[in-house]
Amino acid sequence: MSVAAAETHASILSLPQLVNDDAGLVRRGRYLAATFLVEAGDAEFLVRVVEGRVVLDEIRAAAR
Repeated sequence: MSVAAAETHASILSLPQLVNDDAGLVRRGRYLAATFLVEAGDAEFLVRVVEGRVVLDEIRAAAR
């Protein structure tokens, strides 16, 4: 995995903590319910937003 890919992977993995630790952002999204797929290189992440909070599931890891 290249350095750029590793940084992207790490950034995506940090998303739940960044969002969920921001009370204002969670409050703004409290009525949001969404599920979407994020692909970064070989990695796939299922992102769920429930009442403004982000839950991330890595469904296919990047080749290392």
